[in-house]
Amino acid sequence: MTLYAALFCMLCVWGGMFLLQNQAALPADTEPTAVERTMELELIELMNEMRIERNLKPLKENPILAQVARAKSEQMRMDDLFAHINPTFGDPFSMMEESGLHFVAAGENLAHAHYTAMQSFADWMDSYGHRNNILSPVFEDVGVGLAPDRHGGWLWTVLFMQEE
Repeated sequence: MTLYAALFCMLCVWGGMFLLQNQAALPADTEPTAVERTMELELIELMNEMRIERNLKPLKENPILAQVARAKSEQMRMDDLFAHINPTFGDPFSMMEESGLHFVAAGENLAHAHYTAMQSFADWMDSYGHRNNILSPVFEDVGVGLAPDRHGGWLWTVLFMQEE
């Protein structure tokens, strides 16, 4: 992970200060396939097992946050671009606000070319900033979304937040 990505992830934990103006509206709700939904739930379960082992409250799935995560993964697939800041939607915090979410803290983890939830989870747990998002006692809600990438793997987006 680059220093920039690590700093961005750490700033995500401290709150959404990077807000871009004039982003496109998020697409209408998209339902995940059965395979995608199974992997979303598996990832949430892996994160919550680790949180419970560390005496942290489990994250609860937020359906709006999940829709934003799915839109982010799908847009990365369409643009063939893997980035925290998307030229169509802006930064993750703006995407969340555009969807009507109100938060005091938020974060985002991204992964690509991973074939399983376990693979993404293991890589994030080996990364300081990503692990801090997963294990932050501040975060209460989570949304997971994925889209197929051009290499046969998946683009993973996980959004975390604490509501206002």
